[in-house]
Amino acid sequence: MSKEKYTSQQWAAMQGGHEMPVEKESKFGFINELSESKLMRSKSAISRYNARDAADIVFLYSIILVVFKNDFRYASAASTYARKTLSNGNFSSFRSSGTDLYMAASVVRDGSTLRRLVGDEVESDALFKNLRFDIMMFKRFMNGILKTELNFNFDNTYLFKLERQLKIDNPQYKAIRRMGADWNNLSSQQRISVVTRLLQALRARFPMSELRPILANFAKERSYIDTNAVDMEKKQPSSSNISNRKRHSNAKRFMLYPALGAAAGFAAGRFLK
Repeated sequence: MSKEKYTSQQWAAMQGGHEMPVEKESKFGFINELSESKLMRSKSAISRYNARDAADIVFLYSIILVVFKNDFRYASAASTYARKTLSNGNFSSFRSSGTDLYMAASVVRDGSTLRRLVGDEVESDALFKNLRFDIMMFKRFMNGILKTELNFNFDNTYLFKLERQLKIDNPQYKAIRRMGADWNNLSSQQRISVVTRLLQALRARFPMSELRPILANFAKERSYIDTNAVDMEKKQPSSSNISNRKRHSNAKRFMLYPALGAAAGFAAGRFLK
């Protein structure tokens, strides 16, 4: 990554192992105001998701945070989100102030009491028995996001291990993991493919996602939107049979637009006023 992508203050902080200085009037200041998960804001809301959903949230959000960390303008957003996620404790119980990622990680963690609250009980129990989510490695990864540590080897290795720990079975998600981990070496077209596919996943499966508006804004600012892309969530949907269930009372507001650009533009507009 080029040093010029960061301010001298930000670069010095990262090189010294400190947290990324956040600008006082960051356009992502709303992250600091997050007071609850948008997807699992109550214990009853957890039942709208199954084990596969929770695992995929952890996986997809981790990829998005790596992408943001490697972009000079969005690194502070990733750092702030990581701080909010880690501030809620040991990923062992429900927290009303938890982020989406905190809640999903708490669900997939071995021994979590939240596992009994998810939907599709039989199928979820079967998947939970096969998950090997390493919470300590996850915390190390999140601390790297918090400090905006530029460590390609660790991020690449971690995302590969996370894919295996969470038994990710969607080939499209595996593909964006491989590319997302190598973000700084991707061509513009490859970056467009990664962001487009991530937006498709959030739009179709997790429309109320906290990171969806930020990712849509990122796509618009960086011109990472392929308006002619095939929606792979329709062509090759997730194996989760809960994905078509109503997730939120306001979910109808998020229509499945035929073009990715429409969805991204809608979400991005909220933060470009």
